[in-house]
Amino acid sequence: MIKFGVIGTGAVANQHINSIQAIANAQLVAIASSSSERAKVATQKFGVKCYDNYVEMLDNEPLDAVCICTASGKHLEPARAAAQRGIHILTEKPIEVTLARADEMIAACKVANVKLGCAFQNRFHPNFIKTKQAILQNKLGRLLLGNAYIKWYRDPNYYTSSAWRGTLAGDGGAALINQGIHTIDLLLNIMGAAKKIFGKPKPLGMILKEKI
Repeated sequence: MIKFGVIGTGAVANQHINSIQAIANAQLVAIASSSSERAKVATQKFGVKCYDNYVEMLDNEPLDAVCICTASGKHLEPARAAAQRGIHILTEKPIEVTLARADEMIAACKVANVKLGCAFQNRFHPNFIKTKQAILQNKLGRLLLGNAYIKWYRDPNYYTSSAWRGTLAGDGGAALINQGIHTIDLLLNIMGAAKKIFGKPKPLGMILKEKI
């Protein structure tokens, strides 16, 4: 039986908790929130102890693994604390919002010899699995070009629902790292690692028009 703790009580935490409860050899042991009020709600909803401090949970519960479901820019600290206690980690995407913070997470897990995973659930979609198998079996020949196109829309209510959304510190600043990262991950998984990256800025006139 793998004993899980969940850090964070936002919307995505519910998905992790439901998944843990649906797996025969997984057990939800405890939850940690940054709010005492949300901790009380989580305790009533899921029937397990919920802390308002994740360090206390890590120190007091017999955990094998934790799911980190905090704001994107707050993955490093709980991950580092879990790793130091020998607890394996599954973090929500993106792994972090800067390369330096992501590298620090990875280094901490390597030093502690614990597993670190990042949630990219779209890799398990039947259509993607079928596509990946076809490529591995060379049914499509040599890949020369891969395109990723995504046009999700988040209305203003999405960004006002939590103070960290749409901020550099909270989620990296834009939809690319928060939503688009799923599609980028699938493209890289099929085409391989990128060797060069460039971006094309908007024309100055367009930017001025938007501000006006």
